This record gives sequence, structure tokens and C-alpha cells, in this order.
Amino acid sequence: MDNHLRIEEAKQLMGQTPKRSLSEIAERIGFTDLAHFSKQFKLQEGVSPSEWRKNM
Repeated sequence: MDNHLRIEEAKQLMGQTPKRSLSEIAERIGFTDLAHFSKQFKLQEGVSPSEWRKNM
């Protein structure tokens, strides 16, 4: 699965399960490292996962 699809899945999971940690979400979509997930998310969305979650 490419990163674009994984980030889209992460956004869905953040919306559906707001109590789930970003680490859990990153692991569930196939990232082994939260820092790498955050970097890829920011490259695609322009904001960090935590910022995106706050503003959704």
C-alpha cells in the first residue's frame, strides 16, 4: 500500500476512533515508527497528525 492510501486510512481512523493514540494508528496502517508516520503525514497534508486531528 502506498503512503497516500495509508495516510487516507489514518485520517479515517482518527475520525472514527478519536481516543486511539497516533502510535496505535501508525502501527495499524503499517508504519513501524511514529516519527516516520508523522513526517509522511505532514508531507501529504501540510500539518502534523495531531494538528490535523485537533482541527477536524
